[in-house]
Amino acid sequence: MDGLPGPLTDAAVKALQADFGLVADGIVGYNTEAALFDYAATDPAPAFDPQEQVTEHFNMQEFKCECGGKYCDGFPVPMNRTLIEKLEQVRKDLGIPLVVTSGVRCEILNAEVGGVPDSYHKLGRAADIAVYAANGYTVDAVADAGERYGLKTIRYYDRSFVHFQWNN
Repeated sequence: MDGLPGPLTDAAVKALQADFGLVADGIVGYNTEAALFDYAATDPAPAFDPQEQVTEHFNMQEFKCECGGKYCDGFPVPMNRTLIEKLEQVRKDLGIPLVVTSGVRCEILNAEVGGVPDSYHKLGRAADIAVYAANGYTVDAVADAGERYGLKTIRYYDRSFVHFQWNN
């Protein structure tokens, strides 16, 4: 392992995951971090309820993988709660409903929709939000609101949506 993203690091991560009986997918999520840093016993992952009403306006089901059960159970990984809480802040800031068009994605769906291989959707740390002109907001206004709350954004003007992700 050389410490740089690439095939050597991917192979090392997968080997570590296999050694600990984890899914050897090369993604350093909670369980892989726990194996690396030995904190699973003292800091267990929070329970995940796919039916949970996470905030006043967002239910976990809004973020379910769009494959419809074809490739996964809807949540190949849990959705990140901080992302959802920040989207709630954006919604309250703008005073309009936010429509999630894509939340968590399984590997196969991500490839089918042309998602990048290292997509934050596959980590449960991204959501795409539709922007409707009828609400009186532009892609820029919606993205700017997300950035005020620390979200990373990608603006899709041609398809009228904003990609939000939580990197921390």
